[in-house]
Amino acid sequence: MLNLLIVSAIQLGENGWPATKLKDSVPLDESEAFSLYLKLIHYMRVMFVKCKLIHADLSEFNLLLDSKKELYVIDVSQSVEQAHPNALEFLRLDCRNVTDYFAKRYTLKTILTMQQLFNYITDPTITDSNEQAYLDRIMEQAENRSSNETTDEVDERVFERIFIPQTLDDICETSSKDFRQLSTILGMNETMTEARLVPKILEDENDDSSSITSSSNSDDDDDDSSDYASAKEDQEEQSLAKGNVRPRDESPTSKRLRKQAIREEKREKRKTKIPKHVKKRAE
Repeated sequence: MLNLLIVSAIQLGENGWPATKLKDSVPLDESEAFSLYLKLIHYMRVMFVKCKLIHADLSEFNLLLDSKKELYVIDVSQSVEQAHPNALEFLRLDCRNVTDYFAKRYTLKTILTMQQLFNYITDPTITDSNEQAYLDRIMEQAENRSSNETTDEVDERVFERIFIPQTLDDICETSSKDFRQLSTILGMNETMTEARLVPKILEDENDDSSSITSSSNSDDDDDDSSDYASAKEDQEEQSLAKGNVRPRDESPTSKRLRKQAIREEKREKRKTKIPKHVKKRAE
């Protein structure tokens, strides 16, 4: 049987020169570098989730950038499967290389820590439907991260050294901190008593939204009992809510702020309502 391997050259332009390694590429501006970073971490997640592979030597030396700023991952043939005994160790090294490169060469502030990137790649509760919401939320946290570089550095070094179990025998020897890291990989809660349906960061956001909604409903009930709104005014409120249609690409944060603004506007309008019995007296 004859086996054939067909390859194509990744060129820098139309003159036949090969694409440059990322380490030798022309420096990018901040927006280009951030866009490239997002694309790369998405590739890492696709390799892990879809292909069940870890590159195991991912760095600026194994990434190519062509003239159109398209990113290519090379040396994928050396990747290891998830069943490899050192698979998660290799993934952690890949996360460190990527994080260090973009933090040092482009001094990007809004990037994930090494542990956040590791969790983004391995968390099984992140799906195609909630991945963008997860990234929006985690990037918001990264943007608002404390400027205490010493603390961040210590946390990174701790994560770099903790033992991450891969087998049942390993689990018996883990400390409580390692146990929490394992719960993320398995999609369990921190006490390992039940499975999570969504990432923890989105669970917290849903809890906040639920508390806001229940509080709003309580306020609405109190207002309705003390202030008899006319049918016409109720219709105006409904049309106001319908007019605030959610855009297709609206982020969870924007959605929450939009709904909060609608509720505030309704409350202000109720303050000026004339009770129904007062209207009847005036008539």
